[in-house]
Amino acid sequence: MRELARVLAPGGRLVIEEPDIHRPAVKLVALAERTALMRSTFLAPEIVRDLPAAQELHAQVAERDRFSAWIVADKPSGETR
Repeated sequence: MRELARVLAPGGRLVIEEPDIHRPAVKLVALAERTALMRSTFLAPEIVRDLPAAQELHAQVAERDRFSAWIVADKPSGETR
């Protein structure tokens, strides 16, 4: 996330689509992958939102549907990295 924030232009926007672990269908996928000994990690949208926020991007959970959440993070204008 640090590298994404670094290369994002001032005033730029980062959009992340993440399976929403709060949804029952995604929980089933996570359980199946765990049973298959896969090392997948599903994070709650609020946790994903906090990752860019830790890099001084203004982030929010913008939208959710049946399976996914979209996290939108904006880099303030005039910032240089």
